[in-house]
Amino acid sequence: MSVTCTFYRVEDKWVDLLIQLPTEVDNWINQIDKWVERGTVENRIYHLDSAWDIAQFLLNECDKSTVKVLKRVIRAAHCLTEDRQKTHNSRYLRSDEVKMICQELEKINEEEPKEKWNQEKMLKARVYRSNRFTQQEDWRYIMEHIATIRKAFREASENNHGLICRIEL
Repeated sequence: MSVTCTFYRVEDKWVDLLIQLPTEVDNWINQIDKWVERGTVENRIYHLDSAWDIAQFLLNECDKSTVKVLKRVIRAAHCLTEDRQKTHNSRYLRSDEVKMICQELEKINEEEPKEKWNQEKMLKARVYRSNRFTQQEDWRYIMEHIATIRKAFREASENNHGLICRIEL
């Protein structure tokens, strides 16, 4: 079993509601089709498998912003739940933050993450699954994760949406 990460693209009104009712996050995610426009649920969910943390690490390493906004892609996004359960936790970013992060993601070219690969540094930072993936054998798989992250932020930014991020075992 591996730890996965999923982004849910939603209007800020739903982010605000979940901030007010953090105990309802699980119910809301399980019933997302009731809360968003019919026919658009599949286009609002972005799933990342076990290389999500490596993708986050590489994007952080590529971040050229002075305040290092790309840390907020997953790990440093705002927590919705205080208890941070062992099996899952949910985080959020409002649309204004998504737009700022998207601008930084767009500045990263295809080669930069590959140049930032440093297995030793990832292991030291305790990046999930960095002991199992290698640049030589798994690069395409990791780039798919980076592409999914970029797509989630680009589409959320274009639609003036926020993102709910759920890390789950």
